[in-house]
Amino acid sequence: MKRLQQEYQPMRRIFYRPRQIDAEDGKYHIRKEEPSLARICSGCGAISLEKRWFFDKALKEELINSGQFEYECCPGCAAVEAEEVGGVVLLSGGFLEGRTDELLKAIQHEEEELRADNPASMIINIASSGENIVIRTANPFMAERIGKKLKKAYDGELAIIWSHEDRLVRVYWSREE
Repeated sequence: MKRLQQEYQPMRRIFYRPRQIDAEDGKYHIRKEEPSLARICSGCGAISLEKRWFFDKALKEELINSGQFEYECCPGCAAVEAEEVGGVVLLSGGFLEGRTDELLKAIQHEEEELRADNPASMIINIASSGENIVIRTANPFMAERIGKKLKKAYDGELAIIWSHEDRLVRVYWSREE
């Protein structure tokens, strides 16, 4: 038994650096990262520094005054523009009658909370079809969180169905009066 323990060595992980092929000599070279300017989203005003998007009004004004930035669309605004759906929330049942405004305010409040941490969490659109309300989100985790928030606040039945490879989530919430 001792001999087996001594021979066993855990596999070490190998981390690869991004490489690119030089067109002239055909050899691989390690890609050198150039310091980039700060980016400001032209749609929502989010700021990107060191590959992370966030909101900061004071920093945004400072960057605009200094002129050391470039405009770019953040991932949330790009998803809304391209209508890339990450999650679909379907609200149904007799409970919606007369309480639609209250539910939509709760959903918009949840969006504001999520956008404070992650500007990519956006609602693409909200549509009413008969007795149902359909909400399409850019972020799948946002759709899941909206469903859980409604379940916690208003009870009802909740079903969360993740697609293959977790790229799209369908959330069904219903409550009968």
